[in-house]
Amino acid sequence: MSTFTTARLRARPVTVDDVPLFERLWADERVGRTLGGVRDRAQVQQALVEAESHWRRWGFGRWLLYDDHGPVGTVKLAHCEIDGRTEVELGYAVLPECWGVGYATEGSAGALEHARDVIGLGEVVAFALVTNAASLAVMRRLGFRHERYLARPAGLHELRRLVLAPA
Repeated sequence: MSTFTTARLRARPVTVDDVPLFERLWADERVGRTLGGVRDRAQVQQALVEAESHWRRWGFGRWLLYDDHGPVGTVKLAHCEIDGRTEVELGYAVLPECWGVGYATEGSAGALEHARDVIGLGEVVAFALVTNAASLAVMRRLGFRHERYLARPAGLHELRRLVLAPA
């Protein structure tokens, strides 16, 4: 399974052993507001089992992001279904105590470089609640372009797409 590094971050594939960190991340109400609600231990365990399965099937998936002091969050490239079409989604979440220092953008940029150079993907989508200004700003900084709005169970989302230019 692939790892990558950026100027300040290291990324490694998640495993089911990462449940404690993801419980901390996904049980935080501030994070939950942007991801459709908080998750309990069973939901976290199931998500990590699915992440490991995605890695085995596709050779890419969800990474845990670390800086020199420890874990800061997660970034993923994962298959998803949007209106009957299979897409590869970029997703990210950062521990609230690490917000505001560019880790979501930096980790996502590393994942996108990996998507282009290692996996060979031609394009990636990302989406966020229309009220999630911080996440939409990350997408803009990364070059994602507005495609349309999506009605999702958690509310109205903006779908953005990025064509990955060859290196």
